[in-house]
Amino acid sequence: MMADIERRIGRLLRQIARSNELPEAVGKQVGDYLRFGSEFRRIVSISGASRVGGDTYFLLDLEAEDLSEICIELSKTNPGIVSPEDVQRRVRELISEMKANRWRGEGVSRRIRQIVRTVTEYGGRRATVTVPVWGLDVGGSPLVVGDVEFKSRPFSDKVEDELKYVDPNGLGVHAIAVTSCAGDEGMIFANARTQVNRAMNILRAFSFPVARNDYLQEIAIEGDLRSLQSFGLLTYPENKEPGIYLTATHVHLGGVMPLNIPQSLPIMNAVGFSEFLEAVRRPNRLTKMIAKAVDWLGEATKPDVLPAKFVKVAFSIDAMVGAEGQNLPDSGKRIRIADRAAFLMGRSYKSRNMVWRAMDKIIGKRDKIAHGSSEVLVTEADVEEAGKYARGLLHTLLLGPTKFKEPEELAAWAKRQALLG
Repeated sequence: MMADIERRIGRLLRQIARSNELPEAVGKQVGDYLRFGSEFRRIVSISGASRVGGDTYFLLDLEAEDLSEICIELSKTNPGIVSPEDVQRRVRELISEMKANRWRGEGVSRRIRQIVRTVTEYGGRRATVTVPVWGLDVGGSPLVVGDVEFKSRPFSDKVEDELKYVDPNGLGVHAIAVTSCAGDEGMIFANARTQVNRAMNILRAFSFPVARNDYLQEIAIEGDLRSLQSFGLLTYPENKEPGIYLTATHVHLGGVMPLNIPQSLPIMNAVGFSEFLEAVRRPNRLTKMIAKAVDWLGEATKPDVLPAKFVKVAFSIDAMVGAEGQNLPDSGKRIRIADRAAFLMGRSYKSRNMVWRAMDKIIGKRDKIAHGSSEVLVTEADVEEAGKYARGLLHTLLLGPTKFKEPEELAAWAKRQALLG
C-alpha cells in the first residue's frame, strides 16, 4: 500500500511539473484556463501570489483533486494522529523545493519515501485543549463527563480576552470544556472537538427534549451553530398586498435559558445519568453499545428535520437492544428489538404488547425512511413517542433490576422470558 501511495505522489509531482513549465501559464490567475494537450484545465491554486510567475507554482483542477485524495489516503495510515492538512503541507513543501530547483527531479523519490515514512510513524504530541461552550452552566463545581471537564467562569485572562470577540456581552458562553488529545496540531483540535461534542451529547441525552425545544439554549462549541432568520410572504384573501412574516430561528441561542447542571442534575440522575458515567468508566460490550446509543440520542436532540431526528432515535434504540446474540438464532432485527424492549419495559401482557407494537412501528418506519420511501410521514408526535421509548429503554438498562454485561446475556434472557410467557 505504501509503495502504491509513493508511486501516486511521484506521478502527481511529475504532472504538476509539466503544467508549471508551460510558458503560457505566466501571468495567469486563479480561475483562468490553460490548454493542456487537447483539454482545457482550470487553475485552482497559486502559491504565495495572486498571479503565476517568479517563485510561485500553481495547481490545476484535477491535480488539486488528486493531491487531496492522496493526502486523505495517506493520513488514514495513521488515523487520529495525522491530519490530511498536515500531509498536504508536507507534499506542498516538496513541490516548492522542486520549483526552487527548476523542476529537476533529483532526490524527489527519496523525499517522497521520507514523507510517507514520517506520516506513518509519527506518534503525535499530546496537548490540553480548551474550547468555549455555548449554553451550558455547570455552576460552581467542575463537571467531568468522560474525558472532558466542563468549568464555569471566571476563566483565565487569556480565555476571557479571546471571548471578548465571540461573546462580547457574556450572554451565551458560561462554560469552557477542557480535554487532552494527541496528534499533529490539526488533529489534536479535531480530536478535542469530537470528545467535547460526545460529552455534550451525553448531557443532551439525559436533559434535552427530543422534539422541539423552546426553552433551553442550544449547547455547542462556540461557533458551531449560528443564528438564522428566515422570512416568508403571506397574502391573506382579504388583502391585496402580501405581508412579510419573519421567523427568528436562533439556532445558536435556542431558548432563553442555559442548561443549568446544578438544577438539572437531580432529574438527570433520576433517569440514570450518574449510573451511565460510572458504567462507562468500567466498560464492557453492552455498556459500549449503550454509550453509542446515548450518543445517537444526544444527536437526535439537536435541531434537524423530523425524519432525521426520528432515524437518530431509532438508531439509539437499535444500539441498545438490536445486537444479534451469537448462537441464538432469531426472527430478524425488527422482531428482535421489539421482543427485547417489550420484556425489558413491560410488566404485564398488556404493557408488553403495547411496547412491542410501538417498537415494531418505530423500527419499521425507520427502515422505510432509510430505504427512501416517499410514503413516510414523520410528525413531531412520532419523534416525541420514539424519544419516550428510547429514554425508557435507557432508564431500564441503567437502573432496572436485571443487569447485563454482554449482548448474548440480553439475548438469552429475552429468550427465557419468551419461554416463560
